[in-house]
Amino acid sequence: MDLAVNGMKKAVMFFVSLFCFVSISLGIEITSDVRIGLSYGKNAVSEFTMYAPSGLFIGDIGVMKGTVTFEKGSSKKLKITASGTSQTCRVDEEEGVTVEPVDEDEFISYNGKEYRGTFVIYRFSDSDITVVNVVDLEEYLYGVVPKELSTGHPMEALKAQAVAARTYACQTLNKYQKWNFDMTNSTADQAYSGKSVEHEDTNRAVDETAGEIITYDGKPITAYYFSTSAGMTENSENVWVNAYPYLVAVEDIYQSENLPYSTWSVRFTAEELEKILLGRSAKIGELLSVDILKKSPSNAVLELEFVGSKDTYKVTKETARLVFGTSEVRSQFYDITTDNTVTVMNEEEETNTAQLSSLAIATAEGVISPKDSEIYVKGWKEAQEYPLQASEYILNGKGWGHGVGMSQNGALGMAREGFTYDEILRWYYTDVEIEEVDKV
Repeated sequence: MDLAVNGMKKAVMFFVSLFCFVSISLGIEITSDVRIGLSYGKNAVSEFTMYAPSGLFIGDIGVMKGTVTFEKGSSKKLKITASGTSQTCRVDEEEGVTVEPVDEDEFISYNGKEYRGTFVIYRFSDSDITVVNVVDLEEYLYGVVPKELSTGHPMEALKAQAVAARTYACQTLNKYQKWNFDMTNSTADQAYSGKSVEHEDTNRAVDETAGEIITYDGKPITAYYFSTSAGMTENSENVWVNAYPYLVAVEDIYQSENLPYSTWSVRFTAEELEKILLGRSAKIGELLSVDILKKSPSNAVLELEFVGSKDTYKVTKETARLVFGTSEVRSQFYDITTDNTVTVMNEEEETNTAQLSSLAIATAEGVISPKDSEIYVKGWKEAQEYPLQASEYILNGKGWGHGVGMSQNGALGMAREGFTYDEILRWYYTDVEIEEVDKV
């Protein structure tokens, strides 16, 4: 983009920020601690170890020294072993078993990784051992920001990430009440690895924005963010269901074009796609075509249809990415080509690409279907033979992630251009305020 235009856009945003940026407290209150599920549900472990240099204080058992091994016992019981001595305890489903360091200045190592705070261990009937890390909100962010946006990046981008992550945490409390915790430690919520990944730069970003969250109409927003855009972000309702006035599509003009997943390509055979569809109980028969029926103004796929010899199968919005069952399809922003894709011209002499099997062709003998005939297309110099049905499908796409909210690589680009963290947040989240929360 032209440097003069860049300068003008930054000047406008700076002018707006002078009048709009505030960091005030309006009485929004949140709990000071958050509860993070490290082991739960289908991913629950049946055995793990914990350690603290001065020992661990474990529920009603008391102090245990050295490396402590926890194993799943019968029913709702735990077998706890340290220094060759084992004890068995019953786990209350509501209270669980608390684990604290004897020395409050020490950290607990869980399966070799250090974590701040304390732990609560549960046994639920539908899983193995549920392990929950109870940690101060700000200290939780110490273990999130370096996982979501690695160190070595501009401080303003790290601070934008810290505020977005804090906001997401505030808005997501009690999400997993079934297992007595607020958020998971995975990208299903926010990646979190405890003290083991902390860095002075990301800790500083958290500290310098302490207590600040993003609000709309006086309430914490759902602060979605993602890795890499396709040049635009997307409206929330074009990915999921709900429309949020602050999660609307914006240009991502400062993101670098030389990123690993700015563009990507994934190839599937027809047989691979038929198997994927069977796994979703879509019995469409032999796959004839895969057609993009609708795109958003930002160019995200909104409707995708698989046409088979027996039936069709349509997916919409985010499922147009997830249906393929692989993280290699990195976004909803893609086009599809095949080995029987041709370029056609309509009555208005506009050209477009289409899969041959989805077309009807006008010939001297009348209109025919490619499913019924051999097709040769006469070009400038020679006739080109095309298969009647595609044997492979190539998805050529851009970006990585759901595309809603803040683009992390876009935020990096803005920080390198000199934007402050609040300007970055206001670019990606529409008509929001930055406010301080009160802990209770």
